[in-house]
Amino acid sequence: MKRILILFCVFLSVNAFAANIYSLELTYSGTEVKGRAAWQSDSPAEFSSAGLDIKGAEVTDGSFTLPAGRSEISFEGAPHSIFGDWFPVPEEKAYVMLKVTVPKGYFPLFEGEETSEPFNNVYTFRSRGEVVKPDLVIVRDVSVKSVEAAGVAVRTAFSKKNAAFADEYIQKSIEYIKMYSEFIGGYPFKAFTAVEVPYPVGYAFEGFTTLGSAVIPLPFITETSLGHEILHQWFGGSVGIDYDKGNWAEGITTYMADYYYDELKWKGKEYRRNALISFAAYTDNETDFPLTEFRSRHGKTGSAVGYNKSMMFFHMLKRTYGNDKFLDAVRLFVKDNTGRRASWDDWRKAFVTVAGENAAQLFDTWITAKGLPEYSAEKIDIKSENGRYITSFNLVRKGGDFVADVPVSVKTITGQKDFILRSDNASKMFELATDTEPLSFAIDPYYDVPRMLYASEIPPVLATYIGASRKVFVTGAEGFDCLADVNGQGEVKRVPYEEFRLEDYKDYSVMLAGVPEGFYGKYFGRAPEKGAGLLVKAYKNPFSADNAVISVSGETEGLDGVCRRLPHYGKYSELVFVKGRNVKKETERTEDGVIYEIKNKEYAFRVSSAMSLEDIAAEAEGTRLIYIGENHDQHSHHAGQLAVIKLLHEKYGKIAIGMEMFQRPFQKVLDDYIEGVIDERMMLKQTEYYKRWRYDYHLYKPILTYAREHGIRVVALNAPMEATKKTASDGLFTLSAAEREHTASELDYTDPDYREDLRWVYNMHPSRQVFENFLEAQLLWDETMAETVADYIKNNDGIMVVLAGNGHIRRGYGVPDRVKRRNGLKYISIVQDESAEKGIADFVLYPGRLDGASAPKLGVGVKDPEVSPEVTEVGDDTPAKKAGLKAGDVIIGIDFFEVSSLEDLKIALFYMKQGNTVSLKIRRDGKEMTVDMEL
Repeated sequence: MKRILILFCVFLSVNAFAANIYSLELTYSGTEVKGRAAWQSDSPAEFSSAGLDIKGAEVTDGSFTLPAGRSEISFEGAPHSIFGDWFPVPEEKAYVMLKVTVPKGYFPLFEGEETSEPFNNVYTFRSRGEVVKPDLVIVRDVSVKSVEAAGVAVRTAFSKKNAAFADEYIQKSIEYIKMYSEFIGGYPFKAFTAVEVPYPVGYAFEGFTTLGSAVIPLPFITETSLGHEILHQWFGGSVGIDYDKGNWAEGITTYMADYYYDELKWKGKEYRRNALISFAAYTDNETDFPLTEFRSRHGKTGSAVGYNKSMMFFHMLKRTYGNDKFLDAVRLFVKDNTGRRASWDDWRKAFVTVAGENAAQLFDTWITAKGLPEYSAEKIDIKSENGRYITSFNLVRKGGDFVADVPVSVKTITGQKDFILRSDNASKMFELATDTEPLSFAIDPYYDVPRMLYASEIPPVLATYIGASRKVFVTGAEGFDCLADVNGQGEVKRVPYEEFRLEDYKDYSVMLAGVPEGFYGKYFGRAPEKGAGLLVKAYKNPFSADNAVISVSGETEGLDGVCRRLPHYGKYSELVFVKGRNVKKETERTEDGVIYEIKNKEYAFRVSSAMSLEDIAAEAEGTRLIYIGENHDQHSHHAGQLAVIKLLHEKYGKIAIGMEMFQRPFQKVLDDYIEGVIDERMMLKQTEYYKRWRYDYHLYKPILTYAREHGIRVVALNAPMEATKKTASDGLFTLSAAEREHTASELDYTDPDYREDLRWVYNMHPSRQVFENFLEAQLLWDETMAETVADYIKNNDGIMVVLAGNGHIRRGYGVPDRVKRRNGLKYISIVQDESAEKGIADFVLYPGRLDGASAPKLGVGVKDPEVSPEVTEVGDDTPAKKAGLKAGDVIIGIDFFEVSSLEDLKIALFYMKQGNTVSLKIRRDGKEMTVDMEL
């Protein structure tokens, strides 16, 4: 007790003005701690017993009270870890003096200053002012190395195993301390020590930081983590955190450390994008909270708000006011708040002082609000004015009353021009002037504004699954069970593979572990590529772009370690692990910013370089696939197709013709027709041409006739009409196994351009049809044609010429690229009478107008095409009107052809000519009669 009183008196003489003074003396044996303490205060004080046995005070529920005045206690116990439970902890601020005796080989560190050199394993410390719950850490079996640099003792306390890294850590620590001293102001303490601990943790304390033994050798620690912890000596160290008003320290430290290091490597944009992706993945309306409510990192949501959103807010401040004012505000904040607990209010005060009152508006709208804003453009227009181009639009903000300077980049025919637009209303009109014609503009293409990203900006990443509130775990093989526990937040529903259908979980993120390869073909076109090790690959859920599907396949050796570390790889789209070690990590590229196309870029074509069809045929040397598009009702387009077919056949010999117009179940009929087994009329009847395609057969007759005459196989490409119609009405997965028999087994839902193009088509023709069903019907159509083409190429020699509508061929994502996905073969694509835009196809044909034969028409409307046609209406000035046909008449024959369906009538008319007089057999009021009609 005498020793404590001496300590107390020395401490009191130094800090005689202190309200609370706490003097401690403790001895640690290596397993147990014993000590004594003296407390002096003008008022009673609450203490936590820290799990120790206390003498001199009555402990109730782990706490006790000491009265005003001076009190003395003793304590003993066994600390649970190197980080705490060393002594009773006062709940009030106090000046603390500490004397610690440890066994040989042990090394104590305290959040304060050493008051003398250690002697006989006795260390003395004092706090740097009034503190709350100061930390003491005691480690063992470490060797201390120290270097003096600019008045700071820079030290390491590493075990023999890691002693070789001491010089590197000291040198890097000196560099970081120098850099941040220049940015912020002098290093706030007399020493900095990097201390090795046996746990995989990194904690910053005043004057030191702890590092886990296992991570010290890792190269990224000195490149990033060490600097982060040193910066905490200012933020959270010399300037404390008023946690009741929100922890700001992690945001500014992340921004000036982790983010800054990436910015020096020209990777700042990727860091910001990943921060916003993480926010989108790990927060939602229920889990999100304001910056003022962040206390510490607890789960992924806490990191998304307290680290990522906060970091982006500080970035916005620097972008708004410039680097010089930003650093001036940081220095002022540190100067004014050293030795006290600071809050967001103190940051607001510093920025208002340096940057002006406008800074208050940013703090007032961002700090206390949940979520992030979403920006879009509406009412887009472009005009020419006095030799300049004016792009105008409403910048629309949703999600809250956030004020921000939003970057917008306008791409013109000669370059790019950047603008900064102040968004301070829910909708605000802007006019942007450029000297050359604009092609597009992008909102925030460099990710400088804290905002919600659009689906087109977010790649498929693991974080989307980890952060999802609703998850499904599906396993198709043994050995993957630990993946079910890879769960950041939300519920995880386990479903056996045999009972799983992705379409039943459209609003879930899904993890597929060890499921059969065939499953992926149904939704993603193909299974993930096999290779050595364990493959983790992220897809977007094809039914909901906001959710993810994670595929895990391959070797399971080392999987337990992978399961523990997998949440740390959230920003990646594809990972490969070999025996538990990561050997590959990639993130899929996406659009930069919210992009709006204004007009297509204009291209000039040298007319003298225009190619003939013979030139195109010559280009096909070594190519096995030629796609030729069409507008179905244009004779000129089919004439162009036939011309190319003839040139290819004459030049290369064996070719085949794949036709969208015929459906797969009728391949045998086409084969019989080409081989001469049946005639044309029978082919039209048995392929149900006029029921399923309906365009005048005169358009295609020359092509089929040429194929028959030269023995060229014609391949039916299309899916059955029954399957596509039911899909359009009810959705793909309502089809039975029998209905799927003649359709593609693999479908790839994942192409965003394909989806966007079909969305545009869908919006042009409003109907009650659900868009997703419309999309699936088109997808089934294209994938079935692609599968048929790929199967033919695989099993046959020669060239295939594919005839289909322009929409299935232009830009490749309809049929050509889906074939290429299956076989990897290059192709030539040709479209006709389309705009000559870059990327639309390899060639655009402009064949000119060509009239051709067409079947005559009666001029009537009929109902129920499956039976003898009953007339519902008769057009004015038509052959039917002139022949006296009436509504209610049933057509049962024409000349010597029996008519039992609309299809029969169309086939009969195909073989007739306009101007011919025919005998039409009808039933009127139950009586049969014949009328003559001039077609």
